[in-house]
Amino acid sequence: MLILGLVIVVLIPICLIGGVLLSFLVVPLFCPRLRESSVVGFFLKILDVPILAAFLFILFWAVVLVVERNAAKDYWNYQGAYDWYRMPLEYPYELRMIDSIDNAYLASFSAEAGVASKDISRIRRYYKEGFLVLGQCDDSCRAEPCRPSWFIFACNTGQVETFSKKEEYLQRIEKYGFEKEPELLTVKENWGSFWARKK
Repeated sequence: MLILGLVIVVLIPICLIGGVLLSFLVVPLFCPRLRESSVVGFFLKILDVPILAAFLFILFWAVVLVVERNAAKDYWNYQGAYDWYRMPLEYPYELRMIDSIDNAYLASFSAEAGVASKDISRIRRYYKEGFLVLGQCDDSCRAEPCRPSWFIFACNTGQVETFSKKEEYLQRIEKYGFEKEPELLTVKENWGSFWARKK
């Protein structure tokens, strides 16, 4: 997202300045005969600025899309784009967020992983240690069946375990070597600390 932002900030002024230069400098200098014709010259005066502006606008977004596509291939450094965000866990798994960083869902960076977003969604808090992710989902629901309240996800195997009762969840994490539940940070807190370390 940082790269995309820089591209936008740099290219918008360049496109605007380029449009002005092309409209009022290049076209008058290299196409004077067109301007001498009263009919053609009249329409050129009216249309050259919007046409060139439209061309530069399309060119600008083409560059943005190319940069975005290349950045999206970087598993560990790509943060997402526009209204969605992502945070890598362990390849090929990641957390994705839409509109806000308050809750997330589990997804896969590559199609081969085969993790559907419905497996674990509405994640509010989680803790990651090595290949293991422990977390709590939003336990409110409007339709049956309700989402599980707690989950354990193993990034190395892709195995998901879900629990509707915290007691069952706590008993299960003991088998993974946790004497007590580790502190589950919010998605936003995890996001902030992860990307701060990448700077």
